[in-house]
Amino acid sequence: MSHLSGRNELAEGITGAANKRHAAKVQRLEDLAENIRAEEEVRAEKECMSGSGNHRHRILTTSEIELLETCRMVSKRFRSKHGLHVGYVTCNMGIVLEWSLYPPHPEYQAPGCFLFGATGALIATSANGLFPAERWEQVAAPLSKNGQVQSASSRKKGRCERSFRAAEQYRHARNLPGGYVICFDGKAAGWRRDLNETGGWVSGCFAFDADGNGWEAVGGNDHCGAERWEQLL
Repeated sequence: MSHLSGRNELAEGITGAANKRHAAKVQRLEDLAENIRAEEEVRAEKECMSGSGNHRHRILTTSEIELLETCRMVSKRFRSKHGLHVGYVTCNMGIVLEWSLYPPHPEYQAPGCFLFGATGALIATSANGLFPAERWEQVAAPLSKNGQVQSASSRKKGRCERSFRAAEQYRHARNLPGGYVICFDGKAAGWRRDLNETGGWVSGCFAFDADGNGWEAVGGNDHCGAERWEQLL
């Protein structure tokens, strides 16, 4: 019996080792497939962006950058809701049109559509501004009124100023003496008695009290909400 038991233990040990080797081999193959897919995804996006063969960058106007930020937020929420960590989301006028593993050809899109993928945002364009689009162009920084390229800080400042004006109008219209008016994308989104919680607001929201002091919601994600409020200096 002891001899038979020893043989069984030996067989179990050999089987266990074989299973571990097999699991390690499967994991290596999965990692390799993921790397290949990521490289193919970036390559396909670059080819799609090039259109007729010329890599182009599009400098957005102020109104286009506002629409871009709206579409970006909608895209992030769509990915979070459906658990999509790869691929591309196409948006137009703040509405998700589709998700695809590889970039869709621009001729199927209307000019002004945004595509969000691994290397940033692209915008569909055409020479005459009419359907169909001819190419995807990499989104660059927008222009200010004096024709200079706006920095990220100046764009944030512009959103903050629009949000502040919206908060003041909201507070005055409802005769709110205290608390905080919350704004998103330059529009008043609600009022709170305090800022003890951030879960109901996403990163990028602004909050203003009756004295004009401001806070910005930062961190977190679109699913769980922002992580904290940071006071604006």
